[in-house]
This record gives sequence, structure tokens and C-alpha cells, in this order.
Amino acid sequence: MASEQIGILSIISIVLLNTISFYKKYKPPLFLNIAFIFFIGGWLCLYFSPGHANRANLYFSDFYMSIAQVLHLDLLSFSKRLYLTISNFQNKIIVLIDFLLLCLIFKKQNIKNIFIFIIMAILILALYNNLKFAWFINLFILAVIFLILSLKDSFYRILLALFCLFILCMLSTIQFPGLPHRARLGDSLILISIILLLYNRFIQNKYMQLLTISFCGIYALYVSFTYLEYRIKWNNMVSSIIEQKSRGVEYIEVENIFHSRYKNFGDWVNPSSSDSSIWPNPNYARYFEVKTFSVKK
Repeated sequence: MASEQIGILSIISIVLLNTISFYKKYKPPLFLNIAFIFFIGGWLCLYFSPGHANRANLYFSDFYMSIAQVLHLDLLSFSKRLYLTISNFQNKIIVLIDFLLLCLIFKKQNIKNIFIFIIMAILILALYNNLKFAWFINLFILAVIFLILSLKDSFYRILLALFCLFILCMLSTIQFPGLPHRARLGDSLILISIILLLYNRFIQNKYMQLLTISFCGIYALYVSFTYLEYRIKWNNMVSSIIEQKSRGVEYIEVENIFHSRYKNFGDWVNPSSSDSSIWPNPNYARYFEVKTFSVKK
């Protein structure tokens, strides 16, 4: 499974579709029902497997909660857990609300509305940087905008449905709010879908399209360059380790290369300590077959 979220959302979708089918008195094909049963059964087997529980207890005991533990939280603890969960998505909420406002204002295509968008974007970013509950305000604004627009145009009902799925994706991580980005494919796909639908609907200006393509190309080059730069640093580090081992050194110390100008570089713990006993330094020591591995201060 590419994402834990997709499994949970698939099960919710299956239950909703079967509920609607029952209400509409529609009988799905037998093979489809069998597929649904096996999918849900497989997911439950994976969820309740000993390996899943052991991994959660071993690595994530401070962050992970089972469904039973979440349901037994008191109101205050649950509210804190919910806040922690949704606050991990605040960057995507900002991107979504700014892009939605841009599309709605770009539809009018006049200078006054463009200035209004700039002012609103600045206010949203100011809230984001200075107000603790800014993500909640922005999420509420998004919900109200989608709800109002969906009453006027069926196109926005699709966006409202996708937005609801986006919220479900956020809530599905309540067991483990620190879920790394590589395991959060679901909300990324939904965000991309919403942006593409809005872009296709409103932004038909050739100059804007050229600007968008240029920006994407420049950003792709920037990301590629940062990873190429890291690859070169990694190869130099490996050469340094080989050279130290050739001199009989088994207590390896390397330069700190585990950082980048690219904000989304890595989504897990990298070696950063001069203490060789702090994880993941021992793992690197085993990988390079040395006694200790540490990073220079």
C-alpha cells in the first residue's frame, strides 16, 4: 500500500457506496462484493497483525495510539490530539485557500481584484505566522467558500466532495500525527486534483499558462539540483569512510552533510549528533561495518 490513508479512505468509500446502493435498491455485481470483502479483510489482517503492533510499540510508542486508545481519550486530550493532527497539514491548507482565491479573483481579470487577492494572501500568511489557530480559521474559510459555491454551481460540488475527502485524509492520521510525507500520498493526490480542476476551469490565459509551466520547470530544476548536490556529498562521505577504514580507523566521524536548502529534503531522522549512541548513528555504523558512526559538530 503506497499510503496508509488510501487504505482507510478506500474502506470508508466502500461502506458509503454500499450504503447508497442499498438505499437506491441497486444490487452490485457479486464479484465486486467479494472484492470488497477481501480488501477489507486483508486490511484488517494487516492492521491487527503482530508485526504492526510490535513496530508501533518499538519505534512510535510516544506518538502512536491504537483506535481503542483514541476513542478512550477525554474531551480535552482528544481536542489536543485533533489539533496536533490537523496542524501537520497547515501548509497544504494555506496552498489550497490561496490558490482557490487566486482562481476566483483571476476569473474577473481586473487590477482591482488582483490587488484584493494580494492583500488577502498577505493577511492569510500573517495569520499563519502569528496566530496559533490560523490553520483552523483557514480550514473554516475553505469549508464556507466551498459550501456556498456548491449551492450555485455543480462544479463546486465535486470540489466540496474532494475537500471532504481531504479532511478525512487528515483525520485518518490521528493515530500517528507524525506520519511522514512519503506515507501521505492520499491527501497529496486530492490536493493536486483540486488544484488541477480549478486551474483548468479558470486559468485559460496563455501567459499565465506559460508562467505556470516555467515556474514548475524552474522548481523541478531546483529540487533536482539539491538532490544531485546531496548525492555528490554522499559519495564524498563514503569515500572518506573507506579511506578511514583503510587506515584502520573504526570509530568513524564524518562531516554533517545531512541537510539541504530544499525545505522538503527528507522526512525522517538523519544523523546529526556527535554522540555515536544516538539513533540512527548505530544503524549507519552497522551499514558501513564500523564500530561507531558520528557527525562532526
